[in-house]
Amino acid sequence: MVIADADSEGTTKTGRGKRRTKSADRDRRKPNRGNGKRKRSKRDTKKDTEKDTKKGGGRKGGGEKPAALEVEGETQLSEAKQMHARLMVMVYADMDPNSHMALPRFRRLAQEWGAPGNVTLATAEAQAVPETSELLGLDYVGSIEKLPLYGLFLRGIERPVLYRGGWSRQSIGAWLHHQADLQPTALRSPQHLDELIAHRATKDNGYGLVTVGLFDPEHMPTFELAVRSARAYMSVATGGERMANLLGAPFPCVLVAWKDTEMPWALLTDTAEALTQERIVSFVATRALPPRVVPLGYTYHDRFADQVFKSRAKRGDDRLLVMLFHRLKKQPKTEVNRESAVAIQVMREIAPSFAGVALFATHDFFDNDPTSVEEYYEIKESRLPTVVVLLEGGASWHLQGPVKRRSVENLIERVLSENKLSREPPADWQILSRPSLTSRDEL
Repeated sequence: MVIADADSEGTTKTGRGKRRTKSADRDRRKPNRGNGKRKRSKRDTKKDTEKDTKKGGGRKGGGEKPAALEVEGETQLSEAKQMHARLMVMVYADMDPNSHMALPRFRRLAQEWGAPGNVTLATAEAQAVPETSELLGLDYVGSIEKLPLYGLFLRGIERPVLYRGGWSRQSIGAWLHHQADLQPTALRSPQHLDELIAHRATKDNGYGLVTVGLFDPEHMPTFELAVRSARAYMSVATGGERMANLLGAPFPCVLVAWKDTEMPWALLTDTAEALTQERIVSFVATRALPPRVVPLGYTYHDRFADQVFKSRAKRGDDRLLVMLFHRLKKQPKTEVNRESAVAIQVMREIAPSFAGVALFATHDFFDNDPTSVEEYYEIKESRLPTVVVLLEGGASWHLQGPVKRRSVENLIERVLSENKLSREPPADWQILSRPSLTSRDEL
């Protein structure tokens, strides 16, 4: 994969005993796909710690700062899960050095998220909660190899949503914000779905991505757990068989709906296999991307970067990645600037004809570290806009200069031909014609 080491949540959890010099070397070679902020220094961390010690811990209002719950056993943890609708648990070990570094950060985070009605944070020693430790991924009691471990327990869902990011409170906090945004909405009508799409479009640059689960009530927890685990940026809606009939969709199924009226919706049914959590996670991680073109870069806080660069490979998605590097942000409105605008439009026109075969993305050359982008992708600022076609494994093809529709199509066809890849979408690439989002009750 092109950039496999970056963590979309802002940090990277290093393995035990590994030297940091290798990561530093990679950082110099590869474009920074973080959240647009410079790398944090020890001085930054110290300032951050000082802020945490101030009254209120960053929470609105004053008063005593909440502390993380200290859980001493499975019974107490079970009681805490019944008492708190959303409970984030960190499992640690006293003998684990990583746990000792992570605990203070987690406890400071509790001061921000522990308000009533929010997420309650709790800590538990691994040996005190062996069943929960195993549920979160611990290999065996006494092991410290994967510690610390984190899981978010939600009322009504038996299994936890697993967190696998870094230890910093920024990383965990960003993940919790993401989980809060994924609170499912029960659909009242097709018009209600249209409203959700329009509202989501105000948050994701006009794409309006909404994943819809159409299930019986007993299967809804599986769907919610899956969409929360997929790490896709979208809104979530639910409905039953009546809603499926109104939308003209099979039942049960999962839909990825969007605002683009010219693009059919992505569809997952149980025609071949049961709609397991694993299938739904894989479907959402690969199909819940903006239709046509995925925007990457600091401006977008790289919220789609994980789906583009990492999750696809994990889910067996081997589509070509067609990236357009252009120049718009830091250049005046010149002829060169207009060439980039034209190139972006060309990409949007081409993308639908390669659905299921190639994923398209755009990246402003100046919306990252230009030197790193230039070195890693072997492109020059003077030759922008440039199209780079990437194949799983690192092979790449370039098209520099004016971007013409036929030129880009020929390049993609050439890559498919040279690598003996199918020109047709995969057999399980299901779609649903975009329905008219007006319920019969409203006619």
